[in-house]
Amino acid sequence: LMKIGSKFRFAIHPDLGYGPSGRNGIPPNSALLFDVELISIK
Repeated sequence: LMKIGSKFRFAIHPDLGYGPSGRNGIPPNSALLFDVELISIK
């Protein structure tokens, strides 16, 4: 559970991302990393 102000890093395996085709500057079979900070909840 994320609380306001929490920071998380999400790693997405290539099979769940863009896979072998890649997309717009993202190479094929790339893992995706997202740094997320929860600012507020509405």
